[in-house]
Amino acid sequence: MITYQAEIVINRPVTDVFDYATTFENFPNWSDTNAVSRLSNGSDGVGTRLRIDMGKGPMRSKIEFETTEWEKDRNWTFKTVSDTSIVWDGSFGFDALGPSATRMRAAGQVTLKGWRRLLEPLVRVELRKREQAELETLKGLLEDRDLS
Repeated sequence: MITYQAEIVINRPVTDVFDYATTFENFPNWSDTNAVSRLSNGSDGVGTRLRIDMGKGPMRSKIEFETTEWEKDRNWTFKTVSDTSIVWDGSFGFDALGPSATRMRAAGQVTLKGWRRLLEPLVRVELRKREQAELETLKGLLEDRDLS
């Protein structure tokens, strides 16, 4: 199993950061996501299901996730619900640092199955770098964007 943690301070109000980061259709703008499909209807929250096409090459996979915790402007936690060769459970936390800054935290664990387990040492290093890089991409997008 691979674990990771990353965090960044984004100079935007917590509501802006949470709303953009948890609008699932925005994932391809800042993460290693190729496409997102909603599998459930209704508003976002506990029980929301998504199919995410992510990765490249031998690590490309379609994974179905379900939201297990959802606290507006504070937390989004998800777990893998599909039977795939990559099981990814994680969370994003959001802490207001005053009216115009937010600390965003990413944490999770990834389990590789089958032949992909052979790639675990390489994936561990790359995943930890990638998670931080994704938060930096998100920071750049949000700090350079007028969301009004």
